[in-house]
Amino acid sequence: KTLGQPVQTSRQLLHLLVTEPQIDDVGFRTAISQAERRIALAETNVDFRASEALAALLTDGDSRFASAPTQEQLDRLTADELLTIHLSRLGAVDDMHVAIVGDLDVDLVEGLVASYLGTLPSQPADTWVDLGLDPPTGVLTAEVVLSEGTADGGLLLAHDGPASLTAEEDAASAVLQTIINARITDTIREELGASYRGFSIIGRERSPLPVLTSYIQIDGDPTRLDEIRAALLAALLDLATAGPSADEFNRAISVTETDWNFVNNAVFLSTNLAATRFPDGDHLTPDNRLDILDRMTRPDVRAVALALYGDGDRVEVAKVLP
Repeated sequence: KTLGQPVQTSRQLLHLLVTEPQIDDVGFRTAISQAERRIALAETNVDFRASEALAALLTDGDSRFASAPTQEQLDRLTADELLTIHLSRLGAVDDMHVAIVGDLDVDLVEGLVASYLGTLPSQPADTWVDLGLDPPTGVLTAEVVLSEGTADGGLLLAHDGPASLTAEEDAASAVLQTIINARITDTIREELGASYRGFSIIGRERSPLPVLTSYIQIDGDPTRLDEIRAALLAALLDLATAGPSADEFNRAISVTETDWNFVNNAVFLSTNLAATRFPDGDHLTPDNRLDILDRMTRPDVRAVALALYGDGDRVEVAKVLP
């Protein structure tokens, strides 16, 4: 059908990327230039520096998790070294998962997959390596200083907790995220007038260890960070101990239902990849999520909030005035 040629071309390119990779001088110099722009960004952009500070707290300062290299690393790097790294990672495949969605002929796709993916060189399956990094406990904080003349202060907070990895937990996490976003808007932005933007992202990781994750960012008046922090922590603790009110729970269910009534290719791609990566997992899918949402209760949402915020642990970075 209409998407057949792009799919064939993308499979051909993937096959060549594994079997015949190459790096020319122009491509190498472009990559170096892009990396140098990230170094400049890391030095000048307060949001980038705040994100880097948060990552450093979460990983005990491990440089392997840095978002930008150092200039010294770039100066030593060669095209041959990059190609060697690529070949060590993708010179043969062991656990590659590919999802293809769209208005496509199944027989055509099967033929392309057999020709271009089924013929890739294989190697024994590897596994994850324990880097010795455990989720931090207690309260860890850091500050990044705003540039002179700027006033875009704010807070970045990260929380984690044990995950059960069920479809019901995934659905409750989505509803909790909607509730927290509403509380940020209603309480911190509208009632306090101390913030102009804020959001939360709640998710989970299956591998190597099951864990729930929460990331919250609030941008606002740097002279009122104590107020913002107090209001946010009070809201999170309330959700962990008392759970959402009936009204905000019903509103969050309605918002989530509206969102989930819209399905696009990105949803199908993530659903299919999850099913192949973790075939025995209990997954939230377009086929089951509305039914799960219909059965959800306020205690289901409180359970996720309790796992994330009940112990009082957090990692926090503040964007502060000089």
